[in-house]
Amino acid sequence: VGLKPDGFFVLKENIAKNGFVLDKEDNSVTRSDAYFRELFNKCGLYIHSIKNQKELPEELFAVRMYALVTSQPKVTKNGKRGRPKNSPRIIRS
Repeated sequence: VGLKPDGFFVLKENIAKNGFVLDKEDNSVTRSDAYFRELFNKCGLYIHSIKNQKELPEELFAVRMYALVTSQPKVTKNGKRGRPKNSPRIIRS
């Protein structure tokens, strides 16, 4: 309800390798990519794009950013997803 038409939001999360990990010390939950995708599907959200955070120490969870939209992204003739009208772009001078 809070998103404008063609709007999107970004979720940045630690990613577990499988299922989910419960940290009893700080009561946090770290979910897997498959778990997040199932949650997005149940919520009626679609993935516009995904990006992994780079250069993290190996002992830490991977970090992934999901750009989510409320309507299914259109696929163009070349097989790529179209960008929402208001999506950010790189400004070149």
